[in-house]
Amino acid sequence: MGTTIQHKRRNGTSFSGGDLATAEIGVDTSNKVLYYSTDGSDLVPIYSETGVSQIFIPAGEMIARSTNGAIANSYELATNDIMVDSFEFDTATEQGVGFWTNFSDIWDAGTVKAKVYWTADNGTPTTHDVDWTIKARSYGNDEAIDQALPTGVTVTDVLLATDDLHISDATAPITVAGADNSEPVYFEITRPTSDTHTGTVRLLGVSIQFTENLAWQGGTRNFNISADAFIPRETAGAAYLSKPLATNNLNVGTYNFDTTVEEGVGTWIHLGNGWDAGTLKFKAHWTTTGGSAAQTVKWDFAARAYANDDVLDQALGTEQSVTDTWIADNDLHISDATPALTVAGTPAAGQPIYLQVTRDVADTLGGDAQLIAVTIEYSNVSGEPSAW
Repeated sequence: MGTTIQHKRRNGTSFSGGDLATAEIGVDTSNKVLYYSTDGSDLVPIYSETGVSQIFIPAGEMIARSTNGAIANSYELATNDIMVDSFEFDTATEQGVGFWTNFSDIWDAGTVKAKVYWTADNGTPTTHDVDWTIKARSYGNDEAIDQALPTGVTVTDVLLATDDLHISDATAPITVAGADNSEPVYFEITRPTSDTHTGTVRLLGVSIQFTENLAWQGGTRNFNISADAFIPRETAGAAYLSKPLATNNLNVGTYNFDTTVEEGVGTWIHLGNGWDAGTLKFKAHWTTTGGSAAQTVKWDFAARAYANDDVLDQALGTEQSVTDTWIADNDLHISDATPALTVAGTPAAGQPIYLQVTRDVADTLGGDAQLIAVTIEYSNVSGEPSAW
């Protein structure tokens, strides 16, 4: 490695050389890496693992661009009553959709790859090709949202049969502009007009593959929920808005919380069988067009876990809140984390959780607070979670 560590001995193993905070001493063919770290007095073994993970984003969680946006369409496959959310892309104009996601803090902030899921009810099988171009940008706190996206990566897929599911090959590596594993990422998908398919095609979803660095001992994880995954409360629900950003032709889905009534939205989340059933923390991603210096917005979070046969209509747990200060209109604001929130019910690994987000109207922000997304932090148990 070019640099070694001072002579130390632990469990009969000796090392020699210079002085390092962390030294990599072995790599095997399973992408497993053994690290030793030192606090200046002793060596502590740390086992870590690197690998790839993927997430799937269905069309129902995407939003069309305001200019040259693809057309959202839900339709039923009549024989088996299967409902499909899709976006329709025509041949005349390069249309696009976008979505927000977060790969969590275990992402290595490197390139990603994507596969596109699509179908078409027209065209000539084995003859017509469809092109998909994907680009992405990471956004930090106080960054203007309306920024240019980088050059995209295109994948070409051939029509196999009408009304069949098509899964493209993986794209070449996609560079995420400004990549940072603590930040949300905005993706855009377009269909260039240069492909050979002569009719409309339907985008069903996209899977994104990324490289992660996993701690063997479990530890904290986080993931992102975009506003499009929430639904408004029946009573005092926030209003959904498709927010166009004209300069770079971006479109952001938000829920708008007004200044006079405590409005709310909710969604179901699942933290998997590795969740330690402990407390959660939240960060709010938001923006506004009606703020001014020193004004603040206060976000409240509450949650409940449900076991099989639990009554659905039950009270949520004690709220936890976070207050964030206005920086600039139409900038992304990422709040600090809430204090640890106790999930109501009898939480256990594998249980679904209902999450509610409200705005405390006793705050001082002078206009609508526009919720873009929520990041959730939770802890996993050490070792492998139980299988189904």
